[in-house]
Amino acid sequence: DLAQFDARLYGASAPDMLTETRENTKLPFPLRLAQESPKKIWGVSRKEVERWTERDVAEAAKSFGLPPRVCKWLARELVDGRVVLALTETEQQELVSTVQPRLTFGERKMLKEFLRYLSRAI
Repeated sequence: DLAQFDARLYGASAPDMLTETRENTKLPFPLRLAQESPKKIWGVSRKEVERWTERDVAEAAKSFGLPPRVCKWLARELVDGRVVLALTETEQQELVSTVQPRLTFGERKMLKEFLRYLSRAI
């Protein structure tokens, strides 16, 4: 179980004791993806992406068609526009493979395409 692993890794006194992990940490801002209007991501400039906050990246991911749980995960991982633009191909693959809970094959492909699209912004 991931919580028990985190407890051992981060030094909780008992493996069954819950510790704060990225998966159960609250976001530093409210993220109401279902209520937001779609973010303009098609034809977005590199300068615009560079100014995006974690929330902006999460909203763009929703507009791209990624499920809300993946959008929230991106926000929890503090993936902002500068991070997206700085990711190498290898780092993009690592990021996609570390999403918890695990993604379906289709979700992994969509997330990888989303990151690739934004990293190639003009």
